[in-house]
Order: sequence, then structure tokens, then C-alpha cells
Amino acid sequence: MSKWKTRMMAAFHAGAGTIVALMAVAWFSTAAAALESGFDDKDITYAIERDLSHEGVVSAHLVDIATNEGVVTLSGSVSNLLEKERTVEIVRSIRGVRSIVDRIDVRPVERSDSEIRKDVTFAFVLDPVADSYEVDVAVDDGIVVLSGSVESWAEKNICTNVAKSVKGVRGVDNEIEVVYEGERSDAEIKTDVERRLQLDPYVQDELLEVQVNDGVVKLKGTVGSLSEKAFARTNALVLGAEEVDLDDVSIKFWALDPAKRGAKVIIKSDDALEKAVQDALSFDPRVRVFDIDVGADAGVITLEGEVDNLRAVRAAVEDARRVVGVARVKNFLKVRMAEYPSDREIEENAEYILNWDPVIERYEIDVDVRNGMVYLYGIVDTRYEKEHAADCVSSAPGVVAVVNNLSVGSLAWRWKSDKEIRRSIENELRWSAYVDDENISVKVDDGTAILTGSADTKHEYRAAVENAFDGGAKIVQARLKLNGRKDIETYYYRDTDRYDWWN
Repeated sequence: MSKWKTRMMAAFHAGAGTIVALMAVAWFSTAAAALESGFDDKDITYAIERDLSHEGVVSAHLVDIATNEGVVTLSGSVSNLLEKERTVEIVRSIRGVRSIVDRIDVRPVERSDSEIRKDVTFAFVLDPVADSYEVDVAVDDGIVVLSGSVESWAEKNICTNVAKSVKGVRGVDNEIEVVYEGERSDAEIKTDVERRLQLDPYVQDELLEVQVNDGVVKLKGTVGSLSEKAFARTNALVLGAEEVDLDDVSIKFWALDPAKRGAKVIIKSDDALEKAVQDALSFDPRVRVFDIDVGADAGVITLEGEVDNLRAVRAAVEDARRVVGVARVKNFLKVRMAEYPSDREIEENAEYILNWDPVIERYEIDVDVRNGMVYLYGIVDTRYEKEHAADCVSSAPGVVAVVNNLSVGSLAWRWKSDKEIRRSIENELRWSAYVDDENISVKVDDGTAILTGSADTKHEYRAAVENAFDGGAKIVQARLKLNGRKDIETYYYRDTDRYDWWN
């Protein structure tokens, strides 16, 4: 009999009072939760603190973390909404987390409501998708209030993200109404939800049941992490859905183990993979209006066609990458417009976007434009900020490509012993909700991490490589057998842009 159970039973047999008995019951509940998850509350808190410190963009020293039976309470303050959002995303990705109580206060730079409203309004004008929406913007004490109507939940979320991207915003109250163009039957909605769950590599669709009644989508079943539950909700917000009910979706940590839940069904035939990517593109309002040709060859997807903005190109590539079974994406999409703004106009808009963005507005970033090509120069603190800057300027009208010459100040490798690196990488893999750590072995030789074993999907493969870098590796050599394909032996360097090695 375990120590905690022995002590609890002794308390009862000794005639302990009501208070002691209640304490024992609480003790039993806490211990039982720890046994079920396999993780102690203190260990969960430590894992969160470690990942927040690795992220860099999050002010980890200003965020307080308390964990009780897997329920994580976040308090403290951050400087912008995007930082708060990223903090919650990181916590969701940690194994053992059952739910999050978000009490983080946003303390942005001081700006007047009129300044914020002006920039948010202009942000809608510059956004290639949101520009077409009928949305009204009001600001009250730093809270942006959006009203109007759009045709889908995805479009409503785009509006929220546009408002969040402006410095000085403390919160977003999205009152935009979703008005569907035509009626959709419950059966059509159910089919779309099931298809999206099937395509998402982060969701075990076979463990979830979909029910739809009068447009209300109800999911029932089991997920392995809070992050997977969030992905499931996003997938359920298809055209015609009025709301999503997740009350009957439980988090069971055994569901992270492929041996117990069954491996994710991988789409392997070229025809099926082409259809899957086409379906994924059709669900995304940023790209579904364009005629994009999709080809598949042994897991390699080729995208061809024309779009009118670079943000659509990046979205299409990411949508294709997220389809289960896709090993690589070859991007041949071109940005073509009926009328191009001048390089000077593009440069002014790009600079405006960088100056209002809450994540990178504090940096001095130089922008140069040649024939629609945007070149970025300067220094930022983290890789996240470097990638975020490129994504920001990609929304400016007329941008055909971004050459990201930003330097990352924190990329210099910090020496640790091979033993320390190996232990740290194994810890990263153990806590990740995206990796089956039991299938991956780690060796470290002179700062180079060598990963051997297998990964069910390319997404698990990428996550394992990221975990190795976060653990302190200077170079990562991946020898992971991917989805039954031949072994992959490729080196990934710390200063290589993530988008390069992902392809």
C-alpha cells in the first residue's frame, strides 16, 4: 500500500475528527489525480516555468503559476494580449495540465483610445481578408469593441486577431455576429467537423464523437491534453455551427499513448492526400477564394497558382503542413495583383505595421523594398519575434516576398555538458503533449543531439527537434523513422530559420 493511502487509513482508524477526515479525503483526491496523470503539481509548475523562460517573448518573471490537481492558475502581468495568448498556449502544451484559470493582467503601453481606434481601423484596412468585412471599431479604456457581421467563426476570429495586433490594446470584446449566407443542415455540419478532426494531426478523432442539433456542435469522448481539446474546439467551428459544447470531453492522459489509444490514421495515397489538402484549404477564409492547384507525390505536396497577398501564401503552406500524412510542402504560389502599390507605399505600410505591433514595436527594424520584395534588418531578442515580424509585414498590400535578415540576439549557443543537455532534452520530450517520448532515444556528442526512434507524424518529428533545441542542443541530428517511411538523417542548425528546415 502506498504511503499516502496508509497514512489516510490510519487517520480514520485512530478516530480522527471531521476536519482530519476531510483533509484526508482531499489528500486522497489530490494523490489520485497525480497518479492518474503521472505528474505531480510541483513538477507541472516547474515544467511551465521552464518552458516560459525558454520562450523568451513571455515575461516569465512577471507571471505567477500555481497548480492544484492539474488545474493551473496564472496571475501576474504581461505587456500585451499576444504575450498573454502565447503564455496560455505554452501552458496548454504541458502534459498533466487539466485546465487553466487565467488571471493575467494586461498592462500595455499607455495610449489614448483615439490613437488605438485609429490604428485598429487602419489594421483592418491593411489586412487582406478583414478589409472586406463590415466591422465597426470602438475603444473604451483600452478595450476594443468590435461589432458588425461576418459569415463564419473563422472570419470572426480573424477580426479578433487584427485588433490584438495593435499596441495599447488591453482587451478585445468581439460582438460581431456570425450570419451564414445560407442554411446548412446538421448532417452537413457534422460531416465537416468530422472531416476537420480527421485531418488534424493534433487530434485523435477516433476517440471523439460528433453530435449536431440545431447548429450546436457537441463533442463527446476523450482527449490526451488540454491543447488537443483546444484544437478540437477550433475544428468544430465550421460553417453553420452556432456554438460548440465540450462539456462531455474529458482529458485522460493515457490518450497520449499511441499504444493505448491507437495510432493516428495517416493518409498515404496521393489522391487521398490531394483531396485532404484541398479540403483543408477550403476551410480557411484566407485562401479558399483562390484557385490553388494541389499535387501529391509520396507525401510531398506541391502548391501552385496565384493569390493576391503574401499572407494567403503563408496560410496555404501552413494549412497543407497541418494535414496528417504530409511530409513536405513545395511552394510555387505567386502573388499577383491587378494593380501594385509603389515600393514607397509598401515600405510606409510595413513600417506602420511594425510600429504598432505590440510584440516588436520596441525594436528598431529597418525596412527596404525593391519591386515588392521586403527586406528586414535589425536585431530582436528571440526567434519568435523574428518570425512574427515577417508575418506582420506579409499582410501589407503589394508584398510579394519577405527576406528576413533580422538577427536574433539570443541564438548564441550556451555551453552545457553533454550529460546536462541529454537530461534536459529528455525532460522536454517527457513534458510535451505533442511527442511520445517513449519512442525517442537521445544521445549527445559534443553538443550535438542525436534523436533515434520513430514519430507517427511530421508534426511529432518537428516537435521533437524543437524540444532538442530547447534542451540546449547546438546541432540536432534526427534519425527518426517517420510514419513507416525510410529513415531521415538531416542536420538542423540552431541559426537556421525554422521555416527552412520544416520543409
